[in-house]
Amino acid sequence: MMATEYTPNYNLDLYASADKPNLRDQYNAAMGKIDTQMKKSADDVTNANANVLTLQTQVTEAQKDISALESTVETHGTQITDVQKTADDALSLAKTNEGDIADTQADVTSLTGRVTAVEGAAKKNETGIASLDTRMDAAEGNITEAQNDIDGLQTAVNEKAPINHASTANTYGQGSSTNFGHLKVTDTAGETAASTGTATSPKGVQNAIKEWLTPTIVQLPNPSAGSWAQGLRQCAVYKKWKMIKFTFNLTLPGSNNPEYVTIAKCSQLGIPNPSSDRTLYATARAYTAGVNGQAYIGNMSVTTNGDIRADGWNTLGTSKVHWQQVTSIQVMIDYSTW
Repeated sequence: MMATEYTPNYNLDLYASADKPNLRDQYNAAMGKIDTQMKKSADDVTNANANVLTLQTQVTEAQKDISALESTVETHGTQITDVQKTADDALSLAKTNEGDIADTQADVTSLTGRVTAVEGAAKKNETGIASLDTRMDAAEGNITEAQNDIDGLQTAVNEKAPINHASTANTYGQGSSTNFGHLKVTDTAGETAASTGTATSPKGVQNAIKEWLTPTIVQLPNPSAGSWAQGLRQCAVYKKWKMIKFTFNLTLPGSNNPEYVTIAKCSQLGIPNPSSDRTLYATARAYTAGVNGQAYIGNMSVTTNGDIRADGWNTLGTSKVHWQQVTSIQVMIDYSTW
Protein backbone atom coordinates (compact mmCIF):
# COMPACT_ATOMS: atom_id res chain seq x y z
CA MET A 1 0.00 0.00 0.00
CA MET A 2 1.36 3.42 -1.04
CA ALA A 3 1.87 6.29 1.42
CA THR A 4 -0.91 8.72 1.53
CA GLU A 5 1.05 11.72 2.90
CA TYR A 6 4.20 13.56 1.64
CA THR A 7 6.73 16.03 2.92
CA PRO A 8 5.90 19.62 1.95
CA ASN A 9 9.28 20.49 0.27
CA TYR A 10 10.63 17.43 -1.53
CA ASN A 11 7.43 15.37 -1.64
CA LEU A 12 8.90 12.43 0.27
CA ASP A 13 6.57 9.62 1.33
CA LEU A 14 5.09 9.80 4.83
CA TYR A 15 3.19 6.95 6.45
CA ALA A 16 0.03 7.59 8.26
CA SER A 17 -1.10 5.35 11.12
CA ALA A 18 -3.34 3.40 8.85
CA ASP A 19 -0.77 2.95 6.04
CA LYS A 20 1.12 -0.24 5.47
CA PRO A 21 4.83 0.36 4.86
CA ASN A 22 6.35 -0.60 1.53
CA LEU A 23 10.02 -0.25 2.16
CA ARG A 24 11.30 -1.34 -1.19
CA ASP A 25 9.24 0.79 -3.48
CA GLN A 26 8.50 3.76 -1.28
CA TYR A 27 11.92 3.92 0.40
CA ASN A 28 13.81 3.59 -2.86
CA ALA A 29 11.64 6.24 -4.42
CA ALA A 30 12.29 8.56 -1.49
CA MET A 31 16.07 7.92 -1.70
CA GLY A 32 15.96 8.65 -5.40
CA LYS A 33 14.27 11.99 -4.78
CA ILE A 34 16.76 12.82 -2.03
CA ASP A 35 19.73 11.90 -4.29
CA THR A 36 18.38 13.91 -7.18
CA GLN A 37 17.78 16.90 -4.96
CA MET A 38 21.22 16.71 -3.31
CA LYS A 39 22.91 16.51 -6.75
CA LYS A 40 21.01 19.52 -7.84
CA SER A 41 21.94 21.36 -4.64
CA ALA A 42 25.62 20.44 -5.10
CA ASP A 43 25.54 21.68 -8.68
CA ASP A 44 23.86 24.86 -7.52
CA VAL A 45 26.57 25.35 -4.90
CA THR A 46 29.31 24.88 -7.56
CA ASN A 47 27.61 27.35 -9.86
CA ALA A 48 27.14 29.76 -6.97
CA ASN A 49 30.87 29.55 -6.12
CA ALA A 50 31.74 30.35 -9.75
CA ASN A 51 29.32 33.25 -9.69
CA VAL A 52 30.90 34.48 -6.46
CA LEU A 53 34.36 34.49 -8.09
CA THR A 54 32.97 36.39 -11.04
CA LEU A 55 31.32 38.86 -8.74
CA GLN A 56 34.55 39.29 -6.80
CA THR A 57 36.41 40.16 -10.04
CA GLN A 58 33.66 42.57 -10.98
CA VAL A 59 33.80 44.12 -7.51
CA THR A 60 37.60 44.62 -7.86
CA GLU A 61 37.14 46.36 -11.23
CA ALA A 62 34.30 48.38 -9.77
CA GLN A 63 36.56 49.49 -6.92
CA LYS A 64 39.18 50.63 -9.46
CA ASP A 65 36.51 52.53 -11.37
CA ILE A 66 35.32 54.08 -8.13
CA SER A 67 38.90 55.20 -7.29
CA ALA A 68 39.23 56.71 -10.75
CA LEU A 69 35.88 58.43 -10.40
CA GLU A 70 36.87 59.76 -7.00
CA SER A 71 40.08 61.24 -8.58
CA THR A 72 38.02 62.71 -11.44
CA VAL A 73 35.54 64.15 -8.99
CA GLU A 74 38.42 65.75 -7.07
CA THR A 75 39.81 67.23 -10.31
CA HIS A 76 36.35 68.46 -11.25
CA GLY A 77 36.11 70.07 -7.87
CA THR A 78 39.32 71.99 -8.51
CA GLN A 79 38.11 72.96 -11.98
CA ILE A 80 34.77 74.02 -10.58
CA THR A 81 36.62 76.22 -8.09
CA ASP A 82 38.64 77.78 -10.92
CA VAL A 83 35.52 78.28 -13.03
CA GLN A 84 33.83 79.90 -10.09
CA LYS A 85 36.76 82.29 -9.71
CA THR A 86 36.70 83.08 -13.44
CA ALA A 87 32.98 83.74 -13.23
CA ASP A 88 33.50 86.03 -10.24
CA ASP A 89 36.25 87.90 -12.12
CA ALA A 90 34.03 88.20 -15.19
CA LEU A 91 31.22 89.56 -13.07
CA SER A 92 33.56 92.14 -11.55
CA LEU A 93 34.85 93.13 -15.00
CA ALA A 94 31.30 93.39 -16.31
CA LYS A 95 30.44 95.79 -13.51
CA THR A 96 33.53 97.85 -14.31
CA ASN A 97 32.68 97.83 -18.05
CA GLU A 98 29.16 98.90 -17.25
CA GLY A 99 30.58 102.10 -15.79
CA ASP A 100 32.94 102.57 -18.76
CA ILE A 101 30.04 102.04 -21.18
CA ALA A 102 28.08 104.73 -19.42
CA ASP A 103 31.05 107.11 -19.76
CA THR A 104 31.48 106.17 -23.44
CA GLN A 105 27.82 106.76 -24.11
CA ALA A 106 28.22 110.26 -22.71
CA ASP A 107 31.24 110.82 -24.99
CA VAL A 108 29.26 109.55 -28.01
CA THR A 109 26.46 111.94 -27.21
CA SER A 110 28.93 114.81 -27.01
CA LEU A 111 30.63 113.77 -30.28
CA THR A 112 27.28 113.51 -32.02
CA GLY A 113 26.65 117.14 -31.22
CA ARG A 114 30.06 118.15 -32.48
CA VAL A 115 29.62 116.13 -35.71
CA THR A 116 26.34 117.86 -36.32
CA ALA A 117 28.08 121.21 -35.96
CA VAL A 118 30.89 120.13 -38.31
CA GLU A 119 28.38 118.96 -40.92
CA GLY A 120 26.82 122.39 -40.86
CA ALA A 121 30.21 124.01 -41.35
CA ALA A 122 31.03 121.52 -44.14
CA LYS A 123 27.90 122.53 -46.05
CA LYS A 124 29.01 126.14 -45.84
CA ASN A 125 32.54 125.19 -46.98
CA GLU A 126 31.13 123.19 -49.87
CA THR A 127 29.74 126.36 -51.37
CA GLY A 128 33.06 128.11 -50.83
CA ILE A 129 34.97 125.21 -52.45
CA ALA A 130 32.74 125.32 -55.52
CA SER A 131 33.56 128.99 -55.87
CA LEU A 132 37.29 128.28 -55.46
CA ASP A 133 37.12 125.54 -58.12
CA THR A 134 35.80 128.06 -60.60
CA ARG A 135 38.55 130.52 -59.72
CA MET A 136 41.23 127.79 -59.94
CA ASP A 137 40.04 126.74 -63.40
CA ALA A 138 40.47 130.31 -64.55
CA ALA A 139 43.89 130.51 -62.87
CA GLU A 140 45.03 127.26 -64.53
CA GLY A 141 44.12 128.70 -67.91
CA ASN A 142 46.19 131.78 -67.15
CA ILE A 143 49.09 129.59 -65.96
CA THR A 144 48.98 127.57 -69.18
CA GLU A 145 49.19 130.72 -71.24
CA ALA A 146 52.05 132.01 -69.09
CA GLN A 147 53.90 128.69 -69.45
CA ASN A 148 53.55 128.88 -73.22
CA ASP A 149 55.03 132.38 -73.12
CA ILE A 150 57.88 131.14 -70.90
CA ASP A 151 58.59 128.23 -73.26
CA GLY A 152 58.76 130.63 -76.18
CA LEU A 153 61.13 132.90 -74.28
CA GLN A 154 63.26 129.91 -73.22
CA THR A 155 63.55 128.77 -76.82
CA ALA A 156 64.67 132.23 -77.83
CA VAL A 157 67.19 132.33 -74.97
CA ASN A 158 68.53 128.87 -75.79
CA GLU A 159 69.28 130.00 -79.33
CA LYS A 160 71.44 132.86 -78.03
CA ALA A 161 75.04 132.22 -77.07
CA PRO A 162 76.06 133.56 -73.64
CA ILE A 163 78.54 136.41 -73.42
CA ASN A 164 81.24 134.05 -72.18
CA HIS A 165 80.60 130.99 -74.34
CA ALA A 166 83.94 129.20 -74.34
CA SER A 167 83.24 125.46 -74.19
CA THR A 168 85.06 122.13 -74.39
CA ALA A 169 82.33 120.98 -76.80
CA ASN A 170 81.06 122.41 -80.08
CA THR A 171 77.81 123.47 -78.39
CA TYR A 172 77.63 126.88 -80.11
CA GLY A 173 78.72 125.84 -83.59
CA GLN A 174 82.00 124.50 -84.91
CA GLY A 175 83.97 126.27 -87.60
CA SER A 176 84.94 124.40 -90.76
CA SER A 177 86.14 125.06 -94.28
CA THR A 178 82.65 126.30 -95.20
CA ASN A 179 81.18 127.66 -91.95
CA PHE A 180 82.22 130.37 -89.54
CA GLY A 181 82.17 129.16 -85.95
CA HIS A 182 84.19 128.21 -82.90
CA LEU A 183 87.71 126.88 -83.29
CA LYS A 184 89.81 125.11 -80.70
CA VAL A 185 93.36 126.52 -80.64
CA THR A 186 96.35 124.21 -80.15
CA ASP A 187 100.09 124.84 -79.84
CA THR A 188 100.80 121.60 -81.65
CA ALA A 189 100.77 121.74 -85.45
CA GLY A 190 99.42 118.69 -87.21
CA GLU A 191 97.61 117.43 -90.25
CA THR A 192 94.05 117.67 -88.89
CA ALA A 193 91.39 118.69 -91.41
CA ALA A 194 89.30 121.85 -91.20
CA SER A 195 86.29 119.70 -90.31
CA THR A 196 87.79 119.10 -86.85
CA GLY A 197 87.42 122.77 -85.91
CA THR A 198 91.05 122.97 -84.72
CA ALA A 199 93.41 125.85 -85.48
CA THR A 200 97.16 126.13 -84.81
CA SER A 201 98.32 129.03 -82.65
CA PRO A 202 101.21 131.32 -83.76
CA LYS A 203 103.44 129.42 -81.37
CA GLY A 204 102.34 126.15 -82.98
CA VAL A 205 103.11 127.56 -86.45
CA GLN A 206 106.52 128.74 -85.28
CA ASN A 207 107.25 125.33 -83.77
CA ALA A 208 106.17 123.66 -86.99
CA ILE A 209 108.49 125.91 -89.07
CA LYS A 210 111.36 125.10 -86.74
CA GLU A 211 110.56 121.41 -87.01
CA TRP A 212 110.59 121.61 -90.82
CA LEU A 213 113.76 123.70 -91.03
CA THR A 214 115.77 122.09 -88.22
CA PRO A 215 117.30 118.78 -89.29
CA THR A 216 118.53 115.89 -87.23
CA ILE A 217 122.34 115.81 -87.42
CA VAL A 218 123.78 112.28 -87.64
CA GLN A 219 127.54 111.69 -87.26
CA LEU A 220 128.70 109.27 -89.96
CA PRO A 221 130.45 106.04 -88.87
CA ASN A 222 133.98 105.17 -89.97
CA PRO A 223 134.11 104.56 -93.74
CA SER A 224 134.80 101.11 -95.17
CA ALA A 225 138.03 102.52 -96.66
CA GLY A 226 140.15 105.63 -95.99
CA SER A 227 139.37 108.06 -93.18
CA TRP A 228 137.54 111.28 -92.45
CA ALA A 229 139.46 114.54 -92.74
CA GLN A 230 139.00 117.90 -90.99
CA GLY A 231 136.25 116.43 -88.77
CA LEU A 232 133.71 116.61 -91.59
CA ARG A 233 131.57 113.47 -91.31
CA GLN A 234 127.88 114.25 -90.86
CA CYS A 235 124.50 114.05 -92.54
CA ALA A 236 121.54 116.40 -91.97
CA VAL A 237 118.20 114.51 -92.05
CA TYR A 238 115.06 116.56 -92.79
CA LYS A 239 112.37 114.04 -91.85
CA LYS A 240 109.45 116.36 -92.59
CA TRP A 241 110.74 116.97 -96.14
CA LYS A 242 112.11 113.42 -96.50
CA MET A 243 115.45 114.84 -97.66
CA ILE A 244 119.07 114.44 -96.58
CA LYS A 245 122.26 116.54 -97.07
CA PHE A 246 125.80 115.20 -96.59
CA THR A 247 128.82 117.17 -95.35
CA PHE A 248 132.00 115.10 -95.37
CA ASN A 249 135.66 115.09 -96.40
CA LEU A 250 136.96 111.60 -97.17
CA THR A 251 140.69 110.85 -97.61
CA LEU A 252 141.55 107.77 -99.72
CA PRO A 253 144.89 106.08 -100.56
CA GLY A 254 144.84 107.42 -104.15
CA SER A 255 145.78 104.02 -105.57
CA ASN A 256 144.16 100.64 -105.52
CA ASN A 257 141.01 102.22 -104.16
CA PRO A 258 137.85 100.04 -103.94
CA GLU A 259 135.21 100.85 -106.50
CA TYR A 260 132.82 101.98 -103.73
CA VAL A 261 133.44 103.23 -100.18
CA THR A 262 130.53 102.70 -97.77
CA ILE A 263 130.11 105.81 -95.63
CA ALA A 264 126.80 104.99 -93.79
CA LYS A 265 123.71 102.75 -93.61
CA CYS A 266 120.16 104.00 -94.24
CA SER A 267 119.12 102.58 -90.85
CA GLN A 268 121.77 104.74 -89.15
CA LEU A 269 120.16 107.82 -90.67
CA GLY A 270 116.63 106.70 -89.79
CA ILE A 271 115.50 106.54 -93.41
CA PRO A 272 114.11 103.58 -95.41
CA ASN A 273 116.12 101.40 -97.79
CA PRO A 274 115.31 102.04 -101.45
CA SER A 275 113.27 99.46 -103.32
CA SER A 276 115.96 99.43 -106.04
CA ASP A 277 119.60 100.57 -106.26
CA ARG A 278 119.84 104.34 -106.68
CA THR A 279 122.70 106.42 -108.24
CA LEU A 280 123.04 109.93 -106.86
CA TYR A 281 124.74 111.76 -109.73
CA ALA A 282 127.07 114.74 -109.18
CA THR A 283 126.81 114.63 -105.44
CA ALA A 284 130.56 114.59 -104.69
CA ARG A 285 133.75 116.31 -105.81
CA ALA A 286 136.80 114.07 -106.29
CA TYR A 287 140.51 114.96 -106.46
CA THR A 288 143.41 112.92 -107.73
CA ALA A 289 146.03 114.47 -105.44
CA GLY A 290 144.16 115.98 -102.54
CA VAL A 291 142.25 119.22 -102.81
CA ASN A 292 145.18 120.76 -104.73
CA GLY A 293 145.02 118.07 -107.39
CA GLN A 294 142.85 117.76 -110.44
CA ALA A 295 139.15 117.90 -109.60
CA TYR A 296 136.37 115.69 -110.94
CA ILE A 297 132.65 115.33 -110.33
CA GLY A 298 131.86 112.08 -108.57
CA ASN A 299 128.74 110.12 -107.80
CA MET A 300 127.21 108.47 -104.78
CA SER A 301 124.88 105.48 -104.68
CA VAL A 302 122.43 103.68 -102.34
CA THR A 303 121.78 99.93 -102.51
CA THR A 304 118.64 98.00 -101.60
CA ASN A 305 120.40 96.65 -98.50
CA GLY A 306 120.81 100.24 -97.25
CA ASP A 307 124.52 100.85 -98.04
CA ILE A 308 125.27 104.52 -98.83
CA ARG A 309 128.45 104.66 -100.94
CA ALA A 310 130.86 107.12 -102.54
CA ASP A 311 132.83 106.21 -105.69
CA GLY A 312 136.47 105.21 -105.02
CA TRP A 313 137.62 105.67 -108.61
CA ASN A 314 136.31 106.45 -112.08
CA THR A 315 137.42 105.76 -115.63
CA LEU A 316 138.97 108.32 -117.90
CA GLY A 317 139.05 106.81 -121.33
CA THR A 318 140.47 103.36 -120.71
CA SER A 319 142.29 104.28 -117.52
CA LYS A 320 141.11 104.18 -113.89
CA VAL A 321 141.51 107.38 -111.97
CA HIS A 322 141.79 106.69 -108.24
CA TRP A 323 140.60 109.45 -105.98
CA GLN A 324 142.71 110.70 -103.13
CA GLN A 325 140.16 113.14 -101.73
CA VAL A 326 136.34 113.00 -101.95
CA THR A 327 134.19 115.81 -100.54
CA SER A 328 130.46 116.22 -100.52
CA ILE A 329 128.63 118.71 -102.65
CA GLN A 330 125.97 120.62 -100.71
CA VAL A 331 122.93 119.23 -102.46
CA MET A 332 119.61 118.02 -101.00
CA ILE A 333 118.81 114.37 -101.75
CA ASP A 334 115.10 113.45 -101.84
CA TYR A 335 114.31 109.97 -100.47
CA SER A 336 110.48 110.29 -100.47
CA THR A 337 110.16 108.05 -103.56
CA TRP A 338 112.56 105.31 -102.38
